[in-house]
Amino acid sequence: MPSDSAAAVSAFVEGAPPGELADVIADEVDIKKLTINEPKLLDSVTPAFQKYNEDQLTTVKLPGSNKN
Repeated sequence: MPSDSAAAVSAFVEGAPPGELADVIADEVDIKKLTINEPKLLDSVTPAFQKYNEDQLTTVKLPGSNKN
């Protein structure tokens, strides 16, 4: 079971606006407070980063492509 800090950081990561994850991690005062005593905490929330990336994935059809 993840710690309360890991759960909070995961929520911040998963709730980041599209394209803003780096800013949320770098600038979010609450995340810095949560991770100051646990420097490896961000490593433990890898599933949240994966979920964010999967949720933000957008596929497009390239012009001239014959694949659906």
